[in-house]
Amino acid sequence: MNIPVIDVFAGPGGLCEGFSSYKDNKVRFDVRLSIEKDAVAHQTLLLRAFFRKFDLGKVPEEYYQYVRGEISKNTLFKRFPREAKQASEEAWCAELGETQRHEVHNKIAGAIGQHEHWLLIGGPPCQAYSMVGRSRILGRLREAIPETIARELEANIRKRSGNLNPNEFAVAFAEAAKEHAKDVFHEDHRHDLYKEYLEIVAVHQPSIFVMENVKGILSSKVRTQYILESILTDLRSPWSALDSERRQALEKPFKAYEYELHSFVVSKTDGQEPSWNEFVISAEEYGVPQKRHRLILLGIRNDISEKPNVLKKNKRTVSVKDVIGNLPKLRSHISRRPDDQAEWSNAIKEGAERSVIPNIENCEVRSIVNGAIDNLAEECSVGGRFIRGNYFPAVTLGKWLEDKKLNGVIQHRARGHMVSDLLRYLFAASHAQFTGTSPTLYEFPKELLPNHKNTENLKNGAGRKQKGVIFEDRFRVQTADTPARTITSHISKDGHYYIHYDPAQCRSLTGREAARLQTFPDNYFFEGNRTEQYHQIGNAVPPFLAFQLAHIVADLLDRTTRFQRQKSGRS
Repeated sequence: MNIPVIDVFAGPGGLCEGFSSYKDNKVRFDVRLSIEKDAVAHQTLLLRAFFRKFDLGKVPEEYYQYVRGEISKNTLFKRFPREAKQASEEAWCAELGETQRHEVHNKIAGAIGQHEHWLLIGGPPCQAYSMVGRSRILGRLREAIPETIARELEANIRKRSGNLNPNEFAVAFAEAAKEHAKDVFHEDHRHDLYKEYLEIVAVHQPSIFVMENVKGILSSKVRTQYILESILTDLRSPWSALDSERRQALEKPFKAYEYELHSFVVSKTDGQEPSWNEFVISAEEYGVPQKRHRLILLGIRNDISEKPNVLKKNKRTVSVKDVIGNLPKLRSHISRRPDDQAEWSNAIKEGAERSVIPNIENCEVRSIVNGAIDNLAEECSVGGRFIRGNYFPAVTLGKWLEDKKLNGVIQHRARGHMVSDLLRYLFAASHAQFTGTSPTLYEFPKELLPNHKNTENLKNGAGRKQKGVIFEDRFRVQTADTPARTITSHISKDGHYYIHYDPAQCRSLTGREAARLQTFPDNYFFEGNRTEQYHQIGNAVPPFLAFQLAHIVADLLDRTTRFQRQKSGRS
């Protein structure tokens, strides 16, 4: 049984990779349409859609030539025009909420066809829902108040409070700016993007939908209303939840179904809704080498009586070293300079002898630093688009990641770093190797602290109990023997949260290492420049987790169709 899949807010395709990879003799998921607004992520989706047009093991050598950089994409697509055309029909670059409504619904209806059962997957953009995202957005809004608004705030303060001294006025203005930022934030259209997803559910009524978002949505509010509470209420009765303007613009379905919402990790007791926390999946408990906690809803149309099973936890977690430890060792290089191995090595050695080694109190950590300096990855390259060789992880997950036809590893190149950051990485990775934990700024030698107002107290000798240090884990090592911390789109900004555990390599994670921690197969190629690749990887759902979700959905649909056949046979 082929189940059409519509993927919205698709990003680079993590969810749809997991579902499309699930195949058994009963149920297969057939991705018919992936919608993504970002042009670069769309190009990644397009290439992967092309890849899927070939049966497993029959992907042509030309695909591998392209991802290795040996031929152009234009050449690849010209050699396989039929598959390229099919891929272009599947991967659609469009923005829900901006693209004409009728065009979106016509595309979806055409992709579904006459199938009785189909699946909707996707996750509306989440920056406004995450705790860090909310903080950053509010901070930017406070700092970038338009001049006309600033004058209006000033006039209101003068009118309300009369003559204030400069200090009093500064306090009043800061508070007014904060309130203005909150008002702008609450009106942010990203809070309502889930309504585009809701509209698709209401109009096309999938048998099942899977909706993903960040854990921070549990606490996110628009003014006094919890966003998640609104989302859950709306998804249970999608057509009724649409505002009158949307309903008037849409054709009402023959029957407006309602939906039951289920957790993937906790079985539902009859008559009892899952608690909000029970929608959260801790990816490291299910074979993903990353502590990624995401809210994922399973919606089931109320004419389906079967109940879903739940995910089975792994007996052991998969560590960072398990999946990236066998990749080629690389050295980093000095940013904004031509790559020079000797200059890189000498800068680390001289800086360590001057600023690092003399200021480390722990003799064990100091010994590891010395050992790393003696064994700097001087004989290694900085990597590149393709490195030939066999680099398959020995762990079970390796079978999911590997593709022997690649004959190597792609998109494994170290980024450059400032010399000051190279020394911080050297210390942090050495500390983590000894303690098993990444050091906070409180544990850094004062000589290695960044020049930032948030570290002034530490430089002046203040202890842990003193206020004034935020983001104390600004430099975070992904320790070897544990799952990684959450890979986010912030990895595109710098490598400070994603320091490699080997101090001799003195670098942050490469795109391929981040992709493996996200469980993208080694043959998954990310289009765009390196920053754009990192951004896509950080925003994605781990495909191996999605593959396990697919198993739950496939089993549910199989039982549903068998029940329907039996019922039809009796009648």
